Amino acid sequence: MAIIGREPPADIVIPAPQVSARHAEIRHVADDLYRLTDLASTNGTFVNGTRIESQTVRLTDEVRFGSFQIDLRPYASLIPKVAPPPRPVVSPAPSSPSLQAQSSAPMVAAPVAPPRVAPPPIASPPVASPPVVAASVPSAPAPAAPPEAQSEAMQKAPLAPEPVVETVPPPADPPARSAGPTSDMKECPLCGELIKAKAIKCIHCGENIQQHQAEQEAAVERVLFEGNPAAVYTAGQIFWCVVTLGVAYLVYHLRSKKTTYRVTSQRINIERGVLSKSEEMVELYRAQDFELMQPIGMRLLGYSVLVVVSSDPSSKRTVLYGLKNSKELREELRDCMQKEQKRRGVGLRAGV
Repeated sequence: MAIIGREPPADIVIPAPQVSARHAEIRHVADDLYRLTDLASTNGTFVNGTRIESQTVRLTDEVRFGSFQIDLRPYASLIPKVAPPPRPVVSPAPSSPSLQAQSSAPMVAAPVAPPRVAPPPIASPPVASPPVVAASVPSAPAPAAPPEAQSEAMQKAPLAPEPVVETVPPPADPPARSAGPTSDMKECPLCGELIKAKAIKCIHCGENIQQHQAEQEAAVERVLFEGNPAAVYTAGQIFWCVVTLGVAYLVYHLRSKKTTYRVTSQRINIERGVLSKSEEMVELYRAQDFELMQPIGMRLLGYSVLVVVSSDPSSKRTVLYGLKNSKELREELRDCMQKEQKRRGVGLRAGV
Protein backbone atom coordinates (compact mmCIF):
# COMPACT_ATOMS: atom_id res chain seq x y z
CA MET A 1 0.00 0.00 0.00
CA ALA A 2 1.26 3.50 -0.86
CA ILE A 3 -0.17 6.90 0.13
CA ILE A 4 -0.34 9.60 -2.55
CA GLY A 5 -0.15 13.16 -1.25
CA ARG A 6 1.22 16.65 -1.75
CA GLU A 7 3.96 16.47 0.88
CA PRO A 8 5.79 13.97 3.10
CA PRO A 9 5.21 11.58 4.84
CA ALA A 10 3.26 10.47 1.74
CA ASP A 11 4.92 7.58 -0.13
CA ILE A 12 4.30 9.20 -3.53
CA VAL A 13 4.79 12.97 -3.30
CA ILE A 14 3.12 15.10 -6.00
CA PRO A 15 3.73 18.79 -5.13
CA ALA A 16 0.70 20.21 -6.95
CA PRO A 17 -1.86 22.54 -5.32
CA GLN A 18 -4.75 20.36 -6.58
CA VAL A 19 -3.43 17.39 -4.57
CA SER A 20 -4.35 17.08 -0.87
CA ALA A 21 -1.80 16.23 1.82
CA ARG A 22 -3.26 12.67 1.96
CA HIS A 23 -5.15 12.44 -1.30
CA ALA A 24 -5.45 8.75 -2.22
CA GLU A 25 -4.24 5.26 -1.44
CA ILE A 26 -3.07 2.73 -4.03
CA ARG A 27 -2.28 -0.95 -3.45
CA HIS A 28 -1.24 -3.78 -5.70
CA VAL A 29 -3.86 -6.48 -6.20
CA ALA A 30 -2.46 -8.90 -8.77
CA ASP A 31 -0.37 -8.73 -11.94
CA ASP A 32 -1.08 -5.28 -13.45
CA LEU A 33 -4.17 -4.56 -11.34
CA TYR A 34 -4.16 -1.96 -8.56
CA ARG A 35 -6.79 -0.71 -6.12
CA LEU A 36 -7.06 3.11 -6.02
CA THR A 37 -9.01 4.57 -3.06
CA ASP A 38 -9.79 8.25 -2.47
CA LEU A 39 -9.00 9.41 1.11
CA ALA A 40 -11.76 12.05 1.36
CA SER A 41 -9.70 14.52 -0.66
CA THR A 42 -10.83 18.07 -1.34
CA ASN A 43 -10.72 17.97 -5.15
CA GLY A 44 -11.59 14.29 -5.62
CA THR A 45 -10.04 11.41 -7.58
CA PHE A 46 -11.04 10.69 -11.19
CA VAL A 47 -10.36 7.58 -13.32
CA ASN A 48 -11.00 7.89 -17.05
CA GLY A 49 -13.09 11.02 -16.42
CA THR A 50 -15.31 9.52 -13.65
CA ARG A 51 -15.01 10.45 -9.99
CA ILE A 52 -14.43 7.36 -7.83
CA GLU A 53 -14.25 6.40 -4.21
CA SER A 54 -12.43 3.08 -4.70
CA GLN A 55 -11.81 1.29 -7.97
CA THR A 56 -9.50 -1.28 -9.54
CA VAL A 57 -7.27 0.43 -12.10
CA ARG A 58 -4.29 -0.21 -14.32
CA LEU A 59 -1.28 2.03 -14.49
CA THR A 60 -2.20 2.96 -18.06
CA ASP A 61 -5.59 4.40 -17.05
CA GLU A 62 -6.16 8.15 -17.09
CA VAL A 63 -6.02 9.31 -13.46
CA ARG A 64 -6.67 12.87 -12.27
CA PHE A 65 -6.45 14.40 -8.81
CA GLY A 66 -8.81 17.35 -9.15
CA SER A 67 -7.67 19.02 -12.38
CA PHE A 68 -4.11 17.65 -12.13
CA GLN A 69 -3.57 14.65 -14.44
CA ILE A 70 -0.89 12.13 -13.46
CA ASP A 71 0.73 9.14 -15.12
CA LEU A 72 1.10 6.35 -12.54
CA ARG A 73 3.62 4.33 -14.54
CA PRO A 74 6.72 6.26 -13.33
CA TYR A 75 5.62 5.55 -9.72
CA ALA A 76 5.12 1.78 -10.16
CA SER A 77 8.32 0.99 -8.26
CA LEU A 78 7.04 2.96 -5.24
CA ILE A 79 3.94 0.73 -4.88
CA PRO A 80 4.66 -2.45 -2.86
CA LYS A 81 3.77 -5.61 -4.77
CA VAL A 82 1.69 -8.41 -3.27
CA ALA A 83 3.89 -11.49 -2.59
CA PRO A 84 2.66 -14.68 -4.36
CA PRO A 85 1.01 -17.24 -2.04
CA PRO A 86 3.49 -19.82 -0.59
CA ARG A 87 3.53 -23.25 -2.22
CA PRO A 88 2.67 -26.25 0.09
CA VAL A 89 5.58 -28.54 1.07
CA VAL A 90 5.16 -32.05 -0.47
CA SER A 91 6.05 -34.85 2.02
CA PRO A 92 7.56 -38.17 0.67
CA ALA A 93 5.16 -41.04 0.02
CA PRO A 94 4.92 -43.61 2.90
CA SER A 95 6.71 -46.95 2.30
CA SER A 96 4.85 -50.28 1.99
CA PRO A 97 4.16 -52.53 5.09
CA SER A 98 6.45 -55.28 3.82
CA LEU A 99 9.37 -52.91 3.73
CA GLN A 100 8.54 -51.66 7.20
CA ALA A 101 8.42 -55.28 8.46
CA GLN A 102 11.77 -56.09 6.88
CA SER A 103 13.31 -53.01 8.40
CA SER A 104 11.94 -53.93 11.83
CA ALA A 105 13.07 -57.62 11.69
CA PRO A 106 16.18 -58.52 13.74
CA MET A 107 19.41 -58.70 11.82
CA VAL A 108 21.10 -62.20 11.78
CA ALA A 109 24.84 -62.32 11.29
CA ALA A 110 25.94 -64.47 8.31
CA PRO A 111 28.86 -66.94 8.64
CA VAL A 112 32.17 -65.34 7.86
CA ALA A 113 34.05 -67.04 5.03
CA PRO A 114 37.83 -67.20 5.03
CA PRO A 115 39.41 -64.36 3.16
CA ARG A 116 40.26 -65.03 -0.44
CA VAL A 117 42.80 -63.14 -2.42
CA ALA A 118 41.00 -61.53 -5.28
CA PRO A 119 42.68 -60.76 -8.60
CA PRO A 120 43.44 -57.15 -9.33
CA PRO A 121 40.28 -55.35 -10.52
CA ILE A 122 39.94 -54.46 -14.13
CA ALA A 123 39.09 -50.84 -14.66
CA SER A 124 35.80 -50.44 -16.40
CA PRO A 125 33.99 -47.29 -17.48
CA PRO A 126 31.58 -46.04 -14.87
CA VAL A 127 27.98 -46.67 -15.60
CA ALA A 128 25.73 -43.73 -14.88
CA SER A 129 22.85 -44.64 -12.69
CA PRO A 130 19.41 -43.41 -13.78
CA PRO A 131 18.23 -40.34 -11.85
CA VAL A 132 15.75 -40.94 -9.13
CA VAL A 133 12.62 -38.93 -9.76
CA ALA A 134 10.53 -38.20 -6.73
CA ALA A 135 6.86 -38.55 -7.33
CA SER A 136 4.95 -35.35 -6.69
CA VAL A 137 1.42 -35.31 -5.48
CA PRO A 138 -0.78 -32.63 -7.13
CA SER A 139 -1.96 -30.12 -4.60
CA ALA A 140 -5.25 -28.28 -4.49
CA PRO A 141 -5.21 -24.52 -5.21
CA ALA A 142 -4.62 -22.50 -2.07
CA PRO A 143 -7.50 -20.25 -0.99
CA ALA A 144 -7.06 -16.52 -1.49
CA ALA A 145 -5.65 -14.78 1.54
CA PRO A 146 -7.96 -12.29 3.34
CA PRO A 147 -7.33 -8.52 2.86
CA GLU A 148 -5.73 -8.28 6.34
CA ALA A 149 -3.19 -10.96 5.43
CA GLN A 150 -2.48 -9.24 2.12
CA SER A 151 -1.93 -5.92 3.93
CA GLU A 152 0.48 -7.61 6.36
CA ALA A 153 2.29 -9.29 3.47
CA MET A 154 2.60 -5.94 1.68
CA GLN A 155 3.98 -4.30 4.80
CA LYS A 156 6.49 -7.14 5.33
CA ALA A 157 7.55 -7.15 1.66
CA PRO A 158 10.83 -5.31 1.10
CA LEU A 159 10.38 -1.88 -0.45
CA ALA A 160 12.12 -1.18 -3.72
CA PRO A 161 14.71 1.61 -3.68
CA GLU A 162 13.04 4.96 -4.15
CA PRO A 163 13.72 6.28 -7.65
CA VAL A 164 14.55 9.87 -8.37
CA VAL A 165 11.24 11.54 -9.08
CA GLU A 166 11.23 14.88 -10.83
CA THR A 167 9.00 17.07 -8.71
CA VAL A 168 6.69 19.53 -10.34
CA PRO A 169 6.98 22.91 -8.61
CA PRO A 170 3.60 24.29 -7.57
CA PRO A 171 2.42 27.36 -9.42
CA ALA A 172 3.38 30.57 -7.72
CA ASP A 173 0.65 32.41 -5.87
CA PRO A 174 -0.59 35.51 -7.69
CA PRO A 175 1.03 38.62 -6.27
CA ALA A 176 -1.10 40.85 -4.11
CA ARG A 177 -0.15 43.77 -6.31
CA SER A 178 1.70 44.00 -9.57
CA ALA A 179 5.31 45.14 -9.70
CA GLY A 180 4.45 48.25 -11.69
CA PRO A 181 1.65 50.13 -13.43
CA THR A 182 -0.28 48.33 -16.18
CA SER A 183 -2.91 49.33 -18.71
CA ASP A 184 -5.59 49.09 -16.00
CA MET A 185 -3.53 50.41 -13.08
CA LYS A 186 -1.40 53.46 -12.37
CA GLU A 187 0.65 54.84 -9.49
CA CYS A 188 -0.74 57.61 -7.33
CA PRO A 189 1.56 60.64 -7.86
CA LEU A 190 1.23 61.53 -4.17
CA CYS A 191 1.61 58.26 -2.21
CA GLY A 192 2.93 55.90 -4.92
CA GLU A 193 0.30 53.20 -4.33
CA LEU A 194 -1.34 51.40 -7.27
CA ILE A 195 -4.84 52.56 -8.13
CA LYS A 196 -7.16 52.18 -11.11
CA ALA A 197 -6.18 54.09 -14.23
CA LYS A 198 -9.55 55.88 -14.33
CA ALA A 199 -9.51 56.83 -10.65
CA ILE A 200 -10.01 60.52 -9.87
CA LYS A 201 -9.33 60.25 -6.13
CA CYS A 202 -6.73 57.98 -4.47
CA ILE A 203 -8.27 55.41 -2.11
CA HIS A 204 -5.06 55.28 -0.05
CA CYS A 205 -4.21 58.92 0.63
CA GLY A 206 -7.60 60.45 -0.26
CA GLU A 207 -6.12 63.20 -2.46
CA ASN A 208 -7.75 64.42 -5.69
CA ILE A 209 -5.44 63.26 -8.46
CA GLN A 210 -6.83 65.47 -11.21
CA GLN A 211 -6.53 68.55 -9.03
CA HIS A 212 -2.95 67.63 -8.16
CA GLN A 213 -2.11 67.11 -11.85
CA ALA A 214 -3.67 70.44 -12.73
CA GLU A 215 -1.59 72.17 -10.05
CA GLN A 216 1.54 70.46 -11.31
CA GLU A 217 0.81 71.53 -14.88
CA ALA A 218 0.11 75.07 -13.73
CA ALA A 219 3.44 75.19 -11.90
CA VAL A 220 5.27 74.49 -15.18
CA GLU A 221 5.65 77.66 -17.26
CA ARG A 222 4.67 77.08 -20.88
CA VAL A 223 5.30 79.50 -23.75
CA LEU A 224 2.02 80.40 -25.48
CA PHE A 225 3.39 83.00 -27.90
CA GLU A 226 6.78 84.54 -28.59
CA GLY A 227 7.63 86.92 -31.40
CA ASN A 228 7.13 90.38 -32.86
CA PRO A 229 3.85 92.00 -33.82
CA ALA A 230 2.97 92.22 -37.49
CA ALA A 231 4.53 95.18 -39.31
CA VAL A 232 1.34 95.88 -41.27
CA TYR A 233 -1.90 94.81 -39.59
CA THR A 234 -4.51 97.36 -40.80
CA ALA A 235 -5.93 98.38 -44.17
CA GLY A 236 -4.89 101.99 -43.49
CA GLN A 237 -1.24 100.99 -43.16
CA ILE A 238 -1.40 99.27 -46.54
CA PHE A 239 -2.77 102.50 -48.05
CA TRP A 240 0.12 104.57 -46.68
CA CYS A 241 2.64 102.01 -47.82
CA VAL A 242 1.28 102.37 -51.38
CA VAL A 243 1.11 106.16 -51.26
CA THR A 244 4.65 106.57 -49.89
CA LEU A 245 6.02 103.95 -52.26
CA GLY A 246 7.14 101.68 -49.41
CA VAL A 247 8.68 104.27 -47.11
CA ALA A 248 5.88 103.81 -44.59
CA TYR A 249 6.46 100.07 -44.66
CA LEU A 250 10.07 100.58 -43.53
CA VAL A 251 8.84 102.63 -40.59
CA TYR A 252 6.25 100.02 -39.67
CA HIS A 253 8.78 97.24 -40.00
CA LEU A 254 11.32 99.00 -37.74
CA ARG A 255 8.64 99.58 -35.11
CA SER A 256 7.65 95.91 -35.26
CA LYS A 257 11.22 94.67 -34.83
CA LYS A 258 11.88 96.78 -31.74
CA THR A 259 8.88 95.20 -29.92
CA THR A 260 8.99 91.60 -28.72
CA TYR A 261 6.17 89.73 -27.00
CA ARG A 262 6.71 86.68 -24.80
CA VAL A 263 3.43 85.29 -23.46
CA THR A 264 3.63 82.29 -21.11
CA SER A 265 1.21 80.42 -18.85
CA GLN A 266 2.33 82.56 -15.86
CA ARG A 267 3.21 86.05 -17.15
CA ILE A 268 3.37 88.44 -20.11
CA ASN A 269 6.68 90.13 -21.02
CA ILE A 270 6.91 93.02 -23.47
CA GLU A 271 10.38 94.18 -24.48
CA ARG A 272 10.77 97.46 -26.39
CA GLY A 273 13.76 99.20 -27.93
CA VAL A 274 16.72 98.50 -30.20
CA LEU A 275 19.73 100.06 -28.49
CA SER A 276 18.07 101.13 -25.26
CA LYS A 277 15.50 98.62 -24.11
CA SER A 278 12.67 98.63 -21.59
CA GLU A 279 10.69 95.67 -20.30
CA GLU A 280 7.12 95.48 -19.06
CA MET A 281 5.85 92.40 -17.21
CA VAL A 282 2.36 91.46 -16.07
CA GLU A 283 1.76 88.48 -13.79
CA LEU A 284 -1.28 86.48 -14.85
CA TYR A 285 -2.48 85.92 -11.29
CA ARG A 286 -2.92 89.74 -11.09
CA ALA A 287 -4.91 89.85 -14.33
CA GLN A 288 -8.60 90.73 -14.06
CA ASP A 289 -9.87 90.64 -17.63
CA PHE A 290 -8.84 90.31 -21.28
CA GLU A 291 -10.36 92.68 -23.86
CA LEU A 292 -10.29 91.96 -27.59
CA MET A 293 -10.63 94.85 -30.07
CA GLN A 294 -10.95 94.23 -33.80
CA PRO A 295 -11.73 97.30 -35.94
CA ILE A 296 -12.83 96.89 -39.54
CA GLY A 297 -9.38 97.63 -40.92
CA MET A 298 -7.84 94.86 -38.76
CA ARG A 299 -10.68 92.40 -39.44
CA LEU A 300 -10.04 92.64 -43.18
CA LEU A 301 -6.49 91.38 -42.59
CA GLY A 302 -7.36 88.97 -39.72
CA TYR A 303 -5.54 90.91 -36.97
CA SER A 304 -6.72 92.25 -33.60
CA VAL A 305 -5.59 94.05 -30.45
CA LEU A 306 -5.55 92.25 -27.07
CA VAL A 307 -5.76 94.39 -23.92
CA VAL A 308 -4.86 92.86 -20.52
CA VAL A 309 -6.54 94.54 -17.55
CA SER A 310 -4.71 93.83 -14.27
CA SER A 311 -4.65 94.93 -10.66
CA ASP A 312 -0.98 95.91 -10.92
CA PRO A 313 -0.79 99.71 -10.39
CA SER A 314 2.14 100.00 -12.81
CA SER A 315 0.40 98.09 -15.61
CA LYS A 316 -3.32 98.72 -15.44
CA ARG A 317 -3.82 98.15 -19.19
CA THR A 318 -1.28 96.31 -21.30
CA VAL A 319 -1.84 96.38 -25.08
CA LEU A 320 -0.68 93.68 -27.48
CA TYR A 321 -1.28 94.67 -31.12
CA GLY A 322 -0.63 93.06 -34.46
CA LEU A 323 -1.59 89.54 -33.33
CA LYS A 324 -3.35 86.82 -35.30
CA ASN A 325 -5.64 84.22 -33.70
CA SER A 326 -6.13 86.50 -30.70
CA LYS A 327 -9.37 84.76 -29.69
CA GLU A 328 -7.61 81.46 -29.04
CA LEU A 329 -4.83 83.28 -27.20
CA ARG A 330 -7.35 85.15 -25.04
CA GLU A 331 -9.15 81.92 -23.99
CA GLU A 332 -5.84 80.26 -23.22
CA LEU A 333 -4.71 83.23 -21.13
CA ARG A 334 -8.00 83.23 -19.24
CA ASP A 335 -7.59 79.54 -18.35
CA CYS A 336 -3.98 80.09 -17.26
CA MET A 337 -5.04 83.10 -15.15
CA GLN A 338 -7.56 80.99 -13.22
CA LYS A 339 -5.01 78.21 -12.63
CA GLU A 340 -2.40 80.70 -11.43
CA GLN A 341 -4.83 82.37 -9.05
CA LYS A 342 -5.84 78.99 -7.66
CA ARG A 343 -2.23 77.86 -7.35
CA ARG A 344 -1.22 81.03 -5.53
CA GLY A 345 -4.40 81.17 -3.44
CA VAL A 346 -5.59 84.44 -4.94
CA GLY A 347 -9.39 84.75 -5.45
CA LEU A 348 -11.04 86.55 -8.32
CA ARG A 349 -12.09 90.05 -7.46
CA ALA A 350 -15.62 91.24 -7.81
CA GLY A 351 -16.64 92.54 -11.21
CA VAL A 352 -14.33 90.30 -13.20
